[in-house]
Amino acid sequence: MFFKAAIGVILAIVTVPFIKQFVWPLSTGSKHNHEAHQPDRCRRVERDSVGSEDFQITSSGLAFITSGLTFPGMSPNYEAYAKSKGQGRIEILDLKTPYSSAAKPKELNILHGEDFDRAEFRPHGLSVLEDKVKSEHLIYVVNHDKNEVERIEKFRYLPGTRELKHLKSFYSDLFIFINDLTLVEEDRFYVSNFMDSHDPSFNDYNNIQRGSVVFFDGSYAVTVLESLLGPNGVLLSNDRRFLYVNLFFKKAVAVYERHSDLDLRQVQEVTIHTAPDNSHLGSQEGDIWVGCQVNAEESRAHLINPELKASSEVLRLPLKDGLIVENEITQEFYDKGDLISGTTIGGEFQDKMLVGSIIDSLVMCQRRPQ
Repeated sequence: MFFKAAIGVILAIVTVPFIKQFVWPLSTGSKHNHEAHQPDRCRRVERDSVGSEDFQITSSGLAFITSGLTFPGMSPNYEAYAKSKGQGRIEILDLKTPYSSAAKPKELNILHGEDFDRAEFRPHGLSVLEDKVKSEHLIYVVNHDKNEVERIEKFRYLPGTRELKHLKSFYSDLFIFINDLTLVEEDRFYVSNFMDSHDPSFNDYNNIQRGSVVFFDGSYAVTVLESLLGPNGVLLSNDRRFLYVNLFFKKAVAVYERHSDLDLRQVQEVTIHTAPDNSHLGSQEGDIWVGCQVNAEESRAHLINPELKASSEVLRLPLKDGLIVENEITQEFYDKGDLISGTTIGGEFQDKMLVGSIIDSLVMCQRRPQ
């Protein structure tokens, strides 16, 4: 996403007289290759929804995708564009399907009770807790309530009918401007607050670059990291030993070793020279895939007017013993906006790569043999 919750932030920044203080450092773009760079074959995935802000791919190749993100602070053009595509939704795409079949995602019907308003569902980041026996995965999704109440929605995926059953909503006063979440186990997770402000006008411009990471244990929330420069995507290693936090404004990824749920100790910070949005853990856990915003000015303009293009980039960050191997980072995808604008997430499964965006298309590529 134009950095998930970052959208509202950058859109709001245009009205702040201090805009250059924040946008200018982001506008210089990535230091990586700026010519179109893609795998062997790439195509837009046919669908009727708007955006593919975040996704997670299971070990069996099912991609759960959020689509239709809106929240206060979006431009009128964005609101109109999103509304024309229908309401927010969760889609599913089976990546075991051959690339040549041109499979398209399917919207998952949501079974819900009184605690969930389907008409006001505004999904953002998501995290999946796999059930490898029954495939009844638990899916947790960031939801921006119409009353500016941040919620985490818990669903159970029903593979027989391909539906989502809403189980519960989680709230906390520390859920302020949530961008993403990552699961430790059932009902225990970390969330990133891209901003520590509900005010869409951001009159206190110093808050623009302040955010936090919060741990929720099923009942209570505790701030575990604060004063971060635009925390965006958050991701746990499979063994839950390391937490990776994308720092959008700093163009960096911070790595924390977990000594307990509340005791996070920074062991690394890697500058990647492009603004990181969401992350996906590679299928072999040998790398992290990161969707990046190459140029903030382009991305901001694209969100104000979806007809304008914005460059897109996906990086692969190799891991060794949980740490990022800086000199082996590679650019796996770059596009000037002709195929996809404003990339938010990239990931892979077998010979396929999936690339998402906050408001534009979803792209599938066939990768070269490794």
